[in-house]
Amino acid sequence: MDTDVRTPIPSLPTPKPASGGRRSRLLVASAILVTTTFVAGLVWLANLEPISQGSTGYDLRMGLPTSMARTASVQVVEAFGVDGRVLSVRAEPDAVFTYMVSVRNDGPVPITIRGLSPEEGDRIQVVGMVPDIWASGRVSNETQPFHPFSVSADGEAALEFQVRIPREACRARGTTTSWYTLPLEYTVLGIEREQVVDLGVEVVLRGTEATEC
Repeated sequence: MDTDVRTPIPSLPTPKPASGGRRSRLLVASAILVTTTFVAGLVWLANLEPISQGSTGYDLRMGLPTSMARTASVQVVEAFGVDGRVLSVRAEPDAVFTYMVSVRNDGPVPITIRGLSPEEGDRIQVVGMVPDIWASGRVSNETQPFHPFSVSADGEAALEFQVRIPREACRARGTTTSWYTLPLEYTVLGIEREQVVDLGVEVVLRGTEATEC
């Protein structure tokens, strides 16, 4: 009788789960990647200053009371890297006037302009806006009451500022007070930020006999 002799088939090794050390390394690598991305985002936000001077200039005398407009002057400055205008007016106690500027969002994502920093509230307020000055295909100065609004990437808007000179203003005749930057509050990707913006307009208040103390 012939005996059928078969060679036994070796069994395959049982797969082993990943070692604890390997899992730990993967978790650490993932955590480092997430942390690096988060830190990079924070650095990007910290260095982001998306608001810049706009391309359009508005009539700076338009918002002046008649008595101030008669003696106001507007000078165009284009020298030493400065490109803008200077509005010079007599400081009259209790006077209120407005002026408009355009601003651009040069950032890569939309932003929401929330207004001026509260510290400016005693002397200047933002009272009007044109959310998109090119919406009609031409420059618009049809303002609406200010409220927080969005500006798209590469978008351009206009802001109207109101200046109030207090009755007790105390400026010696011939002296001047001026500003050409203002701190604007905005949000980007839901995060609140503040930027001091060069608006392309310097406002100069000249002391008069009425403001001498």
